[in-house]
Formats: sequence, C-alpha cells, structure tokens
Amino acid sequence: MKVRKRILSVMLTMVLCLGLCATALAEEETKNSSPEVDNSTTETQTVDLEAAKVDADMLNKLEEKQKAALNGSAAFKDADLTNDAANATASEKFVREEMKADLTSSKVIASKMVNLTMPEGASSVTYTIKVPGVKASHQVFMYHLKADGTWETISAKAGDGTITATFTSLSPVVYMVVERTTVGPQEPQPQPPAQQPQQPQQPAQQPQQPAPTPTNNPAKSPNTGADSNMALIVLFVMALGGAAWYGKKSFGNAR
Repeated sequence: MKVRKRILSVMLTMVLCLGLCATALAEEETKNSSPEVDNSTTETQTVDLEAAKVDADMLNKLEEKQKAALNGSAAFKDADLTNDAANATASEKFVREEMKADLTSSKVIASKMVNLTMPEGASSVTYTIKVPGVKASHQVFMYHLKADGTWETISAKAGDGTITATFTSLSPVVYMVVERTTVGPQEPQPQPPAQQPQQPQQPAQQPQQPAPTPTNNPAKSPNTGADSNMALIVLFVMALGGAAWYGKKSFGNAR
C-alpha cells in the first residue's frame, strides 16, 4: 500500500512540474470604441447691409458694459450710428485711431458697424455679409464688442462682394475693408555683384567606398522551445521508469 502511494506521489509531482511550464495568456483589455458625441452646432448665415443695419432698438438692448464702451469711445460717443454716413465715418475713425490698425499704403473701401445676431441653439455661426465693392484681394479688419465691454479681434476673409467670418457671440460688429496700394516711385532694385572668374576645377576625388556595416540580422537562433519540451518529456519518462523500478524493488523487499 505504501509503495503505491509513493509511486502516485512521484507521478503527481512530475505532472505539476510539467504544468508549471505551460504559458498563460492574459486577456487583452477591450477599449471603449463608442465615438464621442459632439453637441456643438455651427450655422451659416448670409445677410446684406440693410438686414444688418444698426437701429435704435439694437442700441437700447446692449449690455450696460457695451453701452459704456461705446460712450467711452471718441469715435462712437457722439455719432449717430443709425445713419449710414455717420456710421461709416465713425467706424473708420475707430479702426484707424483706437484699434491702431496698420493702414500704411492702404485705400479704404468700406467701413461700418453692423448688427448680427446669434441663431438660437447654435454654438457658433459663420456670417457672410454682402458688401458692394469688396474684392478677394482686399484686407478686412473686424472687431466685435463683447458683453463685458471689451473688443475682440475677429479673423475675416474678403471675397467678391462679400466678407466672411465665424463668431461665437455677436452684436455689434465693426469692420473696415482696405485695398493695399503702392505710394511713390519704386525704389531701384539692387544689382547683383559681378561674377568672379571661375577657378579651374579640381579633379574629382574618387568616392570612398563605405565601410561595411554589420548587419542587423543575427543568425537564427535554434528552436529552443521544441528542445525544452522534448527534454521535459524525456525527464518525465525517466522519472516514471525510476518510480516503477523503485516500486517493484520495494514490493519485492516487502515479500
């Protein structure tokens, strides 16, 4: 009875040793592939100057800080912004004197304060304003009076008879379109220096052969995994045979 237990113990030990050689693979973590939902909306609006005209109702609905900013502006303080001519003159003065826009060698094409509104539910809006006389080659200066009374510079692009810009908040907006011009006679262009006589060319040197570089492909290593598995099988057979021999010997001694 004791001999059988010993043989069984040896066999179980060998099975456990072989089990330790097995490779366990961890399950890969699955990433959440659900796309993010973008709740922001951008709308596109096209208006003409008549639809965007500043009126008394718009000026009365401005925030107190916006009204204070207009009253504190030398260009807008006493100007009748509901009048197109006065509006254009005050807007040009504002951009030129208060915003300090670079108007060097420029001709003013159009300037005005307009009333643009944000569509309900939109996080931003791209407005295309129809302005006669504007060309795609013109430059646009644009500023938005924010609710806190500060002026925000807006990037705007001129087109053929249009101005296009994107806003995240609106009303009022001041723009000025200019055409860059050349003033005065053109300066003479510097002449290139006289070329020096070419030196006789040196005989071309033979290109040096690049030194052989060691390859990054080392010799293929032997398949050690198969050898190790074969060694474990042989070891298991030898242990099993030794256990059988030992059990037979012990059984003979017991008799």
